[in-house]
Amino acid sequence: MKQNILNSITLFAAACLLLLACSKPIVPTPGQQGPPDNPGSTETGIVLQLNLPTSLPAVANLTAELLIETSGTQQVLKTSVEVQQQQLKSPLLLLPKGQYSIVQCKISDASGRYVLATPLRQSAKAAGLSRVLPVAASVVKDSSMVTLDAIAVGAIDAPESFGYPVTAFDSPARIPVVIHPMVNIGGYVFDHIDGQLEVTWYDAQQQAHQELLQLKAGLNNIGLPKDATRFHFAYRKWNITDEMELPANAVSPGMTIALGGAVAARKLKEEQTWREAAGQYQPESRKTYTYNASGKLVATHYYQKLPQYVDLQLQQIHEFEYQNGKLTQVRYFNGQHQPYGYLKFTYANNGLVTHMEQKSYDQTTYAAVSYGVSTVGKTVNIDYLFSNGQALEYQFTLQNGNKIQEHGRGSTGAGEGGTFAYDGYINPYRLLGVQDIYLRYMSNNNLMAENKSYGGGFPVFIPGTFQYSYDEKGYPVQLIKQYKNYMSGAVAFHSKTQYSYLD
Repeated sequence: MKQNILNSITLFAAACLLLLACSKPIVPTPGQQGPPDNPGSTETGIVLQLNLPTSLPAVANLTAELLIETSGTQQVLKTSVEVQQQQLKSPLLLLPKGQYSIVQCKISDASGRYVLATPLRQSAKAAGLSRVLPVAASVVKDSSMVTLDAIAVGAIDAPESFGYPVTAFDSPARIPVVIHPMVNIGGYVFDHIDGQLEVTWYDAQQQAHQELLQLKAGLNNIGLPKDATRFHFAYRKWNITDEMELPANAVSPGMTIALGGAVAARKLKEEQTWREAAGQYQPESRKTYTYNASGKLVATHYYQKLPQYVDLQLQQIHEFEYQNGKLTQVRYFNGQHQPYGYLKFTYANNGLVTHMEQKSYDQTTYAAVSYGVSTVGKTVNIDYLFSNGQALEYQFTLQNGNKIQEHGRGSTGAGEGGTFAYDGYINPYRLLGVQDIYLRYMSNNNLMAENKSYGGGFPVFIPGTFQYSYDEKGYPVQLIKQYKNYMSGAVAFHSKTQYSYLD
């Protein structure tokens, strides 16, 4: 039997069963060294958690405003917060490593009115509360949780009763605008990302005032002071900084301000995977990536552990060919560089793939691709025709740059469907500029969870959990994946993959 070594779990159940039937068990080799511990860098900051009064007024679209002191300077930090079981919780508020003191904490509603606040110690409102201000926050590694008690701000409550300055609850008139963070990475637009925005505005005396806003993914409604004469914006994400200056007369209500800029894509150099066996990780596979002078991927080499060898063995080579910047063909070779197939692409004038043809040994697959829009997102429809006369209809939906659901049904009646969830970091496969016959490399972010169902055949093992570590540029450096038995749900084994890049 001619065997096609697959590098990942295939999309459809029939292919999964074929893979399991053809693969050989991995035999652990005693004394082999496992992967080095490489958790990668993480962003630092604080997470704010506010204990709420028992009688919380019905409020939504809340914003927390913190006044933070460090090294003798003060800074305003704003972020959205969500109600979670009688508490308000913020996302990670990015701050450089250091020592901070929070001296004010106020919560405003969508109209800008302050509805909750944390009092200062020894103020009238602090009576009976244990988690009050000021509070120290030490940002050393990862995130630091800051928990405070918040109480309602009544219509007649004076700021002084909370220990705040007399003007602390004043709500200055603001111009509503929309901030849309988006970053172009190597020609691919990531337009559903969060980040941090530093707004410096200048009053009539050219005195600078600074606010730090933690942005959510997508569109962010914020307010800019009407009394300002000019604004300076600095957006930061993944070690990227994009700055913009605007005079006050250039800002109009409801306008959208896009920030993020463009950077070159980092190139995958190598990925190594180990599989857990007998409590230890043993080498399972390795894949290397080769590029030409213009940065196009021209070859991948896939190595796999075989039971009769100590070292990983070269099993598969893919070579990529382009015309006018578009991938037109992938040539398949075995470990001895003997050809066994290819994958060809045809494009429409708009640059989208319309047809694919794949040959692997004596099997040929044809695919026609069409595109549409649903109430959920953009749809991609692929009709496959196999050389044995069978067919497959497959559709997946893209939302916010990621494949969130799929459904496939074959002419034999077997089917498969699933939904997917993602992290907020960069998927390095998206930036390779290549595809396979299932168009699997279209998601901007990394897969974090999947919920699959099968009609007919099903795989023995399915992914359970995904645990990533990232570097400061937003790329994954390690993935620990848990696999479980599809029928019983019992944990079967873990794999560990580490990624390295050219820079």
